[in-house]
Amino acid sequence: MCSGNNYFRRNIRLYPNKQMQKELDKLMDYDRYCWNKLLEYRKVDGLLGKEALEKFRKLRSIEGWHYEIPNYILSSVNKKLVEAITETSKINSRIKKNHINMPYQYLNFKTKKSKKHQSFIVPNDRYLDGSFKKKGKNYTFGIVLGRGSKVKSKYRMMQIAELPPGINTGDTEIASATILKICDAYYVSFCLKVIKSKHYDLAENIVVGIDPGIKSIMTLSTGRKFKIPKKLKKLYKRQKYYRSRVKKRFKKDSRIQSKRCLKTIAKYNKTSRQIFNLKEDWLHKITTKISRKFRLIKLEDCDPKDICIQYSYMKPKMKLVAWKHLETYIEYKVARCGGKFIRVSKYKASTQTCNHCGYRLDTDKKMRLSDRIFVCPMCGYIEDRDINAAKNIAKFN
Repeated sequence: MCSGNNYFRRNIRLYPNKQMQKELDKLMDYDRYCWNKLLEYRKVDGLLGKEALEKFRKLRSIEGWHYEIPNYILSSVNKKLVEAITETSKINSRIKKNHINMPYQYLNFKTKKSKKHQSFIVPNDRYLDGSFKKKGKNYTFGIVLGRGSKVKSKYRMMQIAELPPGINTGDTEIASATILKICDAYYVSFCLKVIKSKHYDLAENIVVGIDPGIKSIMTLSTGRKFKIPKKLKKLYKRQKYYRSRVKKRFKKDSRIQSKRCLKTIAKYNKTSRQIFNLKEDWLHKITTKISRKFRLIKLEDCDPKDICIQYSYMKPKMKLVAWKHLETYIEYKVARCGGKFIRVSKYKASTQTCNHCGYRLDTDKKMRLSDRIFVCPMCGYIEDRDINAAKNIAKFN
């Protein structure tokens, strides 16, 4: 939906009232209902795209309550499902050809309990009110609801914490918006199109290689390491503690929960919100520094799923890592600053090759994850494992 160098995303906090919260939850439930129905048509009848939409519209004509909800939700869900099926088919074909020891990927039905699935997309500009009038400290923002909403006006207005970047100056335009619900808090994720790019005084012919890691989230070929902040680790421990408390106190059979259980759920939601905000703020600060400093950035294309399959004990540590977020942030920020971004394949074996002489280690003498210092048997070059890999990434074409 929002891909390419000319597009980028920005998440902003949304403050709807109680009536609006009910209407947003209704749209999120309908988004999930459409996904499950269309996926059922795919699995049972083998229908996809226009054929599945025709069958769903026949069901809409029989059941009258569908007309209370706007049409853009069904079209956006259909696009998402088609894109997801094409991606999974590509991945499964690669696994078959290369004989990789990975399980095949399949799409699942969405449930109400899962946090990832509480969202819906408002695709076009005509369904959004982009006037953004100021109201106290916040700004107003509106979307089109359906016929079932109790509000008579076309747009239902809500308050957002800040303006999307570059809209006042005319540097960006809103392409679409996704409304999310994360731990009882509402957010708007704007997909913004860059019209005018900002050019910074970048140093000429400076190339940097970035090696993503776990202890330090990325190491540069210059020798600098960006370690995960201690506050994030403390918050993850606190979240784990509250999760265990909720599991003990939550009663599945009874509808009404105790006050102690509700308090712990509220604390758990608060800590997860703090993690989300702190992580995004930290990642944005790091990526802006790098994109404004270097002209050409090379990043190793790593997937955390592959590491979890190879090393099962690394699964809890992979929560702290956000490699895909790093990749997307650097990609659009480098394009805005006037630089270039290149992905380097993970099969180049950057950790196993010497930066000084170019010698590649044999299969018997390969480095393990516990080995943190690289020692070359040919020239005797000694270097930190991550810095050596970052320097190799900077050299690869």
